[in-house]
Amino acid sequence: MIFRPDIVIFDHLESKNIAEFIVKPISDKFTFLNIKFFSKYFGENNFSRLLFLIYSVIYLFFFRPKCVITFRDNGDIQHIHKIFRSINFFAIQNGNRTKRELISKYGYGQKRKLNLPNYFSFGLYEKETFKYFGHIIQECIPVGSFRASIYQAKFNQMKSKKYDICFISMWRDVNFNSYDDNVLLKETEQMKMVDDLILEFVERHKLKLAICLRSGHKGLEYNYYKSLYGKSAKLVFRDEFSTYKTMDISELIISSHSTCSSEALGWKKKSIYVDFSKNNIFAYFDKSIVIRKPEFKSFDSKVKALLDMNQKTYQKKLKNYSSYVMNYDSKKPTFEKIQDELKKYLS
Repeated sequence: MIFRPDIVIFDHLESKNIAEFIVKPISDKFTFLNIKFFSKYFGENNFSRLLFLIYSVIYLFFFRPKCVITFRDNGDIQHIHKIFRSINFFAIQNGNRTKRELISKYGYGQKRKLNLPNYFSFGLYEKETFKYFGHIIQECIPVGSFRASIYQAKFNQMKSKKYDICFISMWRDVNFNSYDDNVLLKETEQMKMVDDLILEFVERHKLKLAICLRSGHKGLEYNYYKSLYGKSAKLVFRDEFSTYKTMDISELIISSHSTCSSEALGWKKKSIYVDFSKNNIFAYFDKSIVIRKPEFKSFDSKVKALLDMNQKTYQKKLKNYSSYVMNYDSKKPTFEKIQDELKKYLS
């Protein structure tokens, strides 16, 4: 007897968590489609990707599942869905989609316009911003962060504060090795300015700082921050939930353009972006959650005010905008919201 899945989990990104937290509770008829089989034998290249896409199209054509779901919202699902009108395609947002990703001239995003049939977005911010820049979301479903909801379900307990500031590193080795790419040079320049400002701030006010690294081992990133901050910061190596755990025990979260800052907003935690770019390409958000002036006086004033602000006052001040950016619901996790939506198509 041929096994015909109701749900196909497309691409390997967070596929295990999608199966565990979304699909298994509502159906045992599911399977995975990912590129790992092809990259294992042919390497990680465009040829493997082409073979995977051809195989995926043939598989979907033959088995006709009811739903296809992926965590790579800016990947190939946006093109494949156009071939199959009878299959319901869903993409879960996996990261901030700010101005530099939505406008191709900044060299970071795709040249093609995004086209998503059903989009489990962080908030209504994506619906309005995508439309403004000419991208298409046929059905936008603001549900918050999938990964953050898993963390909350596993470790949902308030902890005493250990750090005054949690800084989310946006380090990429390529930033410090590529000197002919104007986009990377601007990103590197931004990173250095933010690092210097934070260092001066924590040393002047004698504060406790944690830096969440993007890598899980000692390397260029670790050496850079260790050399710059010395004993002025606790460097946290990355594992599955290390950044969330550190955010949980910090008073204020700061980042240049990490998704974690938006997730912190959803939790109603104090959070601020720093974007010194000319056209607001790193953090295309309201000025209430972004520091834009590249000077210590402005940085010092805004960060100090946030640290001193009463938590209830902060929540009241940003209540509407934080939900607009990250539609987090403490009573109903994101993965349950996604389950409810998929159930509509499984009967």
